[in-house]
Formats: sequence, structure tokens, C-alpha cells
Amino acid sequence: MTGLPSGTVTLLFTDIEGSTQLARRLGPRYDELLAAHRRVLRNAIASHDGTEVDTQGDAFFVVFAGAHGAVAAAADVQRALADGSDEDAVRVRIGIHTGEPTLTADGYYVGVDLTRASRICAAAHGEQVLMSHVTRDLVLDEFETRDLGEHLLKDIDAPERLFQLLGAGLRSDFPPPRARAPGNLPRIRSLFVGRERELEEISKLLSGTGQMVTLTGSGGVGKTRLALERARFSRDAFRDGTFFIGLASARSEADVASAIARALDIDEQAGEPLLETLARRLRDSEALLVLDNFESVVSAAPFVSQLVTRCPKLKVLSTSRERLHLRDEREFRLEPLPTVAAEELFADRAAVSRSEPALDPGQSDVVTEICRRLEGLPLALELAAAHARVLPLPSILDRLEHRLGFLTGGPRDLPARHQTLAATIEWSYLLLSDEEREMLATLAIFVGGASLEAAERIAPSSVGALPVLTSLCDKSLLVARTADDGAPRFTMLETIREYVLELLREGGREAGLRRRHADYLVELAERAEPELQGPEQATWLQRLAIEHDNLRAALAWEAEAGDEAKLLRLASALWRFWFIRGHLTEGRRWLMRAVEHRDGADPATLARALFGGTTLAAVAGDLETARSLAADRLAVSRSTGVEADIASALSTLANVTAAAGDTTAAAELYEQAAAHARRAGARPVLASVMSNLGYISLLDGDAAAALEMSREAAALFEELQVDDQSAGSWLNVAAAFLLLERAEDAGEALVRSLTRYAELEHADGISYCLDAAAALALALDDPRTAGVLSGAAESARARTQGLPPPVEGRLREQTLARIASALGTDNAASLSEEGSALTLVDAVSLADSVARGTSVER
Repeated sequence: MTGLPSGTVTLLFTDIEGSTQLARRLGPRYDELLAAHRRVLRNAIASHDGTEVDTQGDAFFVVFAGAHGAVAAAADVQRALADGSDEDAVRVRIGIHTGEPTLTADGYYVGVDLTRASRICAAAHGEQVLMSHVTRDLVLDEFETRDLGEHLLKDIDAPERLFQLLGAGLRSDFPPPRARAPGNLPRIRSLFVGRERELEEISKLLSGTGQMVTLTGSGGVGKTRLALERARFSRDAFRDGTFFIGLASARSEADVASAIARALDIDEQAGEPLLETLARRLRDSEALLVLDNFESVVSAAPFVSQLVTRCPKLKVLSTSRERLHLRDEREFRLEPLPTVAAEELFADRAAVSRSEPALDPGQSDVVTEICRRLEGLPLALELAAAHARVLPLPSILDRLEHRLGFLTGGPRDLPARHQTLAATIEWSYLLLSDEEREMLATLAIFVGGASLEAAERIAPSSVGALPVLTSLCDKSLLVARTADDGAPRFTMLETIREYVLELLREGGREAGLRRRHADYLVELAERAEPELQGPEQATWLQRLAIEHDNLRAALAWEAEAGDEAKLLRLASALWRFWFIRGHLTEGRRWLMRAVEHRDGADPATLARALFGGTTLAAVAGDLETARSLAADRLAVSRSTGVEADIASALSTLANVTAAAGDTTAAAELYEQAAAHARRAGARPVLASVMSNLGYISLLDGDAAAALEMSREAAALFEELQVDDQSAGSWLNVAAAFLLLERAEDAGEALVRSLTRYAELEHADGISYCLDAAAALALALDDPRTAGVLSGAAESARARTQGLPPPVEGRLREQTLARIASALGTDNAASLSEEGSALTLVDAVSLADSVARGTSVER
């Protein structure tokens, strides 16, 4: 459409009130009335130089270059159509607004001014002309108007002051405008980010039969913002309004009642309880009450429950750091933002702070790390983003080492508790009982959470640990999760943990709690140690893996406190876990630290630590250190005179000797170990000696002898239910069968070894099996799969920084040479890279298929 005015224009919208019912009642006659109505409209538009932009059914959209022409045309229309005596008359409602809409290239107007004019029309009654204050100010010199006050219009956040056109021949008596329901929701200008699913879920809860929904979550997680957004989008669903009622300063039921009455402009009545007054006034009201910060006055929850019971159309959306424990309450727990949404929120707030449209895309990794460190907590993200005005993002990230002191400076028009992160957490902390504070302090010492058992052991409570933990979870200061072993585990946000630890340091209580924490971990590790060689091996490995961060903290504390005896106890109890799960470097470091200060150490504990140190040094290829530690262990064991310990020490020294290449000396040591083991009746040691003698036979190339001894050792380990050593013996059986060129038998033995190692998550053992599977693939004439598996084996071993033992190393070298010979060096390297890219799960699956003879040649 051409010739449309641009710049400042006046927009006029019309439609017929009740047109659907009128058309149904009049039938064919309605078309005649509609045609007459259109003639009236178009005559008035033409008379005052208006331009018809669009017509849809009974609705017109017209634009005028000036406000006077638009208002004069509206007056003419209403006078021409006025017929108060005819119930079938066409009653047009008209809305007028002046603004600067954008005129598009294809000849149409767009922008918020169109929405405003349209909504003003929708607020009018038939035969009424309403206009905005902008239009009214422009026509004051010519037209009389009536101020109808401010009204909320659909899709318009701010209230709009409406004026009714008056004059001769115009009806003046109308009900209040059809504006949006009343309410007092505060205006929020910032972008709402990342809660679309939550909005939908809360809408479902509010639209159901329940009347009370409580948003719970930790301080700063965004409960208030989400509640306001839901209320804003729900305004049109509540005829009698949506109201925001802050309860942060409320301390009693009376305070809550008064806050609700003030928000709804309900006066207290002398001699009548306020509950009665509210219930009487709200009995038939379709309204939504947003009760914010209910945690400050949870005792008043029954009052609100009584109110909604007596007002069946009333809905309540509460925010609280703990649930209200009401029978009809529906709780919705709000979690921190996921990574993508957290990054979007931070980027938006940082861009606003810097008055720039967006952050540099090249800094996306820094933004991701900031959001990770702040755990997706919206308040923390907003406080951090506020510093982007003066600090580069890497500097913000550096300062998050001490986040509570850094995350300050929130908007001054927010409550004080939202201006710093520490104040937000303090708000929750001050509401706790003494027992809850003690439990929170104890669990703050834990890294990565605490089990129920740990809480019960080191934080005793007069009412029992579980009720206190449950209460802290209800208050959103703890989160209860199910750990990998199926047991409950209690964690807290790092921001909360930092706050509590700071309180403990200031109060001089941190050291005492760390002592109790370390003592518990020493006890746990020593309970686990014997189980790591029995039928419960997998269970205890998993439990120690879950507690690994706490075990690390306990080791560090013992070293810092200088308690060498407990450090030795803890390290000696953990070495087998470190070995099986591939924490070789870390375990070796702690074991060497522990045995350095051995004066006065318990001999049995020292021997266990030396055993672990020997094993981890040998796996790392440091045979000199391994031999020295093994010799020390043998000396300590002989000093105690315990036959089983001497047998085990001799066997360990023999292992190192064999790894160094002296199989003859190793065999002699194994025979001595076997003799001590038989006298002691130490069957696990005897099984280990048999397995190692089989390994010696493999080194010497005697496959038949290796097969016999390794099978016997595997059977004995299975009887003893020592899975990791059973897996090692079955791997030796597989290697012997490969030397004997019995591929099918080798595959069966390899399946047994791989299955056990995978169940135990034995990192090095899995890498040895992958190498054996590569050799087996070659024996099955599948060099391409062999190449992939060899790459996967190297990648798996890189995670632990271990070296393959002699037999496995020799087998690997032979396999790599044969792959390169069969496929060429470049192809072999390419296949190895392909294998390195496999996940460990996929690599194990491929090896298993080769061992079972079901792999497809690549």
C-alpha cells in the first residue's frame, strides 16, 4: 500500500461489540447491517483525511496524519450509528492512540504503538471512544474528555491512563473499561532466561485442582523472579487480579494477614478477625496471591491454608527456601540453571552492564567456566556480571576463588539480602536451629557430599541425624541425592559451603571438625581394606570411589597436621583401591610421603604401605624404587615373624625381580614364598605365587607350564572370590593359549578376564585386555581391528600413566609390528588414532566381540 503517512501518526481501531452473537441472532440481516456500518466508517474516514490500512470482518484499522482528524472521525461514527432504542443496533467500540510506528517496505505498520491502540479499543464498550493520554493531550483544545484513570491493558506491562471522548450526541454512561485484572506486580525490565519448562510445570500446577503451589530452592536460585514471571503471564486468567505480597519482614501470622490485606486494599473491620474479613471479601474472588519469602514466617502457613479453604477460587503461589508442610500444598523445587541458560543469563547481564550488545564470542570458554564455578546460581551470575563494566572476564574468573567477598554490589532497589551473595546465604542460616547449624557445619567439611552414615557418625544429634538432614533439605541448604551405590548422599552448593567454612574459621572450629572428618575416613578406609580382596571387592571399590574426594581431603589434613601414624594408616589402607582404579601417580605420591616418616610406625601397617608402594612403583616402571621398597617390606615382615606376611613379601620381591629380567632368581624367591604360604595356610598368597610362576613361564616362553599354573591360580582365586587377581590369572591363560596358537580358547579366557576387569573398572587391567584382544584379532586374520584395539589400549593406559608389564609389553610390540607389516605404517597409525578416539566402553565392547568371535572385519 502506498501513500501511508509516516513519522508521528494517529492510529484508530474499531470493532463491533458482540458481533458473533449479533450475527447468529440476525442471520441474513446481519450482512445488511455490516455493509451499512462499513459505509458509515468509510464516509467518516474520508471526511477527515484518514487512510484505511486494513479491514477484517467487522474490524477496521485506520491511520490519520493528525490526532484531531482521528477523534473527529470517531465522533462522527458514533453519532451516525447511535440508536439506543434498537437492541439489534450495531454498537462500535473505538480506540485511538498517537505514536511513531514503523512503516515497512511492503506498506504496513509494525511496533508497540499498534498493540497499544488495539488494546485501547478492546478496553472500550460498544458506542464508546477511548484514547490514550498522548492523543488526549493533542486534542485538548477542541474535544472534551473524561479521565478514566490508569488501567492495565493486555500485553502492556505499564498501566495506561485512558480518556473517554465526550460531546453532543455521544453516550457518556459506561461501566469501567474492560482492562486487565487489577494487581500490583512490580515491573521487571531484565530478560527472563532459561525457565520455560519450569513456567509450564507451574502453570499446570496452578491450573489444577490444588490451590497452593510453593516454589522452593536455595537462596539466589531465582524463585521470586520465576514466580513473578508466572504471575505476569497468568494475569488474564485471574479476573480479580494478581498480587505480589512480600513477607521478608513478617514474623507472625498477624503480619502475614496484614500484608495480604494491604496488597488487596482491604481495610480491617473493628471487632472482626482479619481472617474473617479476608475470607468474606475473597470468597468468590478469582485471584492469584504471590507470597514471597515465606520461609521467614513458616508458622503462618496454616493461616493461608484456612484462607484458601474458605475461598475456593483463590490461588496462592509461594516462594520459600523450605516447603510449608501443608496437606494440600504442591511443591516445585527450583534447581540452578543448566549450563546453556546460565551462560545466556550471564552474557545478557554482562552486556547490559557494559552497555554493549554482546560479549566477544572468543570468550565463550571463560563464560562457561564462570558459570560452572558459580553453579548456575542466578543471583551469583548477576552479581558477577555486574563487574563486567570494569573488569575483563578472565579477571572475574580469577576473583571467584573467593566468591563471597567478590559477589557484591547488587542493585540498590533490591532487598539487602539480594545485594551480596553472602547476605543471601546468611538470611537462610539465621533461620536455623542450633542442631541444624551444627549439622550444616559438619557437612561443610565434606568434599562432594556426605553419606547418611558419615553424618550419623560425626554429627550426633539429640533427635537423630536423619530428621536434621531432612529439615536442611527442606530448607534448600542441602540436596539429597542417590549415590552410585544406591545410598543417600547429602550435598550443598559450593557457595553455601564457602560461607559456612568462613564462619567456622572465624569461630576457631574448623580444625576440630576436620579432625573428626579425617578420623572417620581413616576408619572407613581400614574397614574397606580387607574387603578389597574378597567377594565384596566391587562394592567397596565403588564406595571408596564415591568418597575419593573426602579421602583426599583427609590425607591432606593428616599431612598438614603432622599426624604421621594416621597418614600411614590411611595410605596403606587405600593402595589397592588406587592400583585397581588407576590412580597410580596420586597413590604412589601419598605412599612415598607416608613411608618417609616411618620411625615408630606399626610394623604391620608399614608393611602394607611398602607393599602398595612397591606395586605402584613397578607399574610405573620404576623398578629400582620398587626393589628397594620390596626389600624393606621383607625386612619388616621378617621382624614380625608372621609366615603369611613373609610369604607375601617374598612373592612381591620376586615380582620385581622378574620384571627386571632375572627369572631364575625370581623363581627361587617364589619357591620360598610358596613354602611360607603352605606353612601358614595362606591360600590367597599361594594362589598369587602360582599365578606369578605362570607369568615367569610366559616370560621364558614355556606356554604349556604357564597354562597349567595360571589355570590353577585362576580357579583358586575364583574360589576365594578375589576378582582382580582372578582376572589377571585368566589374562595369563589367554596369553598362553595365544602362544599355543589356540585362538578360540584364548578368546574364552580373555572374555573372563575382560569381564572382571570391566566390572571392577580396573584401568590398567582393561588396557592389558585390549592389547590381548588386538593380538587375538591378528590371530583371527583381522589386522584392521587389531590396529584399532592397539590404539584404544594405549589411550586407556595413558589415563593411568602406567607401563605394560614384560609379557604384555612384549605381546604389544609383536602385535604392532605385525599390524604395520600387514597394512603399512600409515594405515596402522590411522587405525591407532581411530582406536584412541573410542570411549572406554566402546573399546571394551569391541574387544569383547573379538574375544567371542563375533567381530566384523573393519
